[in-house]
Amino acid sequence: MKNYFRKSASIFKLTLFLYLICNITASSFAQNGEPEINCDETPFVEKDGILVVEIESVNVSSGWSKGSTVAGFTGSAYYQYTGSNKFNAPGSGLLQYKIYITNPGTYHFRWHNKIMVGTSNTDSNDSWLRIPDADDFFAKRNTSIKYPKGGKFVQSKTITEGSSSGGWMKVYCSGTTSWTWSCRTSDSDAHEIYATFSKAGVYTVQISARSNGHAVDRFVLFKDSNYSVSQATNKALNETRCINTAAGKVNINHDQINIYPNPARDFLVINNINADEIVRLKVIDLTGKTVVDANTSIPRGSSYNLTLAASMQNGLYLLNTTTRSGEYAVKKFMLKAN
Repeated sequence: MKNYFRKSASIFKLTLFLYLICNITASSFAQNGEPEINCDETPFVEKDGILVVEIESVNVSSGWSKGSTVAGFTGSAYYQYTGSNKFNAPGSGLLQYKIYITNPGTYHFRWHNKIMVGTSNTDSNDSWLRIPDADDFFAKRNTSIKYPKGGKFVQSKTITEGSSSGGWMKVYCSGTTSWTWSCRTSDSDAHEIYATFSKAGVYTVQISARSNGHAVDRFVLFKDSNYSVSQATNKALNETRCINTAAGKVNINHDQINIYPNPARDFLVINNINADEIVRLKVIDLTGKTVVDANTSIPRGSSYNLTLAASMQNGLYLLNTTTRSGEYAVKKFMLKAN
């Protein structure tokens, strides 16, 4: 009879462990693996030098309408500005996107956009763009560098041709009324758009209304050294994930983090192979109780020895690692203290 109860208890613990694994790693994601969240205040985390953001990932703002009737867009919808023209009033109908840059450097900006009103390919073709907290926000054509008026970087530098104000660029498409990745600034002197982020952290991409009838579908930020324009603007690319504030984080590739020895005895080594800096470690037992909770700093390529609690009993545990950008990984290990 005692053996029966021991076996029953073991089966119960194993079942509970599997339940915890499934719920901790999957509960905050939709069936397609993406977070079921709104990204208004949660940053999209850049990975490998690229960010891909659907315009509808934040709530629609005043003057914009959400559309899905004109074929050729990505994601589930696009936003079309249907209000009055704001040719000299940037900041109206503001759409804001938080981004987390993990690989500092200079990024190329493109958006997928379309003229929705009329047959002219030079009317209803622009919206305002600003990245106010970037370390540099500029337009480039070969060796020519230009800046929007009123930006923090202008000083005596060359100003973009045409309308700009308060660090906002007028960003337009040209040559077609179809969906296009054409994305330029500076009238009659088309320049590509760039932003420099000198350190890892959270930044803000702002889009505001300018021309009635202009629609924006998706934008990308990418390093020219990592991607060609055609690669970065491939509509088959999945959207970058934003951090889930409800769950606190998004899942990362478990291969980026390694732990050993397993079984462990009185410590566990966490090897950060290729993840963002790990800032927190939690060990969870089979009942869901946190038995170790440590704030850490484990940069990419570094290791850390985590001392396990003396009160921990032999058995299976979960190690939950959280990075500075809010991503997490759950690893399981066995403890054999004696």
